[in-house]
Amino acid sequence: MGRFETLIPQQTPILPSDGATDPAQIAINNELDRYRILTKTKPHTALDLLRDLRENSWDQASMKTRFRIVTNIGAAYFELGDGAQAANYLIEAANFSQSTDDKAARNLAIAYLLKGNFEGSRKEAERAIALKPEEGDGYSILIPQRSPELTHPCSSKLTHLAFAHKTDPGITPSN
Repeated sequence: MGRFETLIPQQTPILPSDGATDPAQIAINNELDRYRILTKTKPHTALDLLRDLRENSWDQASMKTRFRIVTNIGAAYFELGDGAQAANYLIEAANFSQSTDDKAARNLAIAYLLKGNFEGSRKEAERAIALKPEEGDGYSILIPQRSPELTHPCSSKLTHLAFAHKTDPGITPSN
């Protein structure tokens, strides 16, 4: 039994979102999904497991899976309160995505916001909105430029809102 199996229940294997049918890709993505669950509740454990997954599976991982691994490492750092490292990993993750990937654009917008680059954040948020206007994350990332009480890019209220909306689209500035 692996390290993570004692922490979270087993899940039925699923095909990864990038449509891979290769058994190795499926296994990597299923492992990643199990680790991702830990990011909110046990971020230190998740970070260790995600780093191990990156080290042991990187050469076999598809570009989409690499994007997911690096993004989730960034999310673990964010949960640990390290916005600078989170931003670095979100920016790195963009190297493994396509220019038409709205998730990558939203992640870049958040990363630039964490780094205090309002112009870069605005451009990426607008690109995310253009790519997928029905997705609310891009709009919520634009809030700092339109809301006087959220003026600092590292305010806990702002970063909490941006990341919380990624996991629960029902979260709005009034929540």
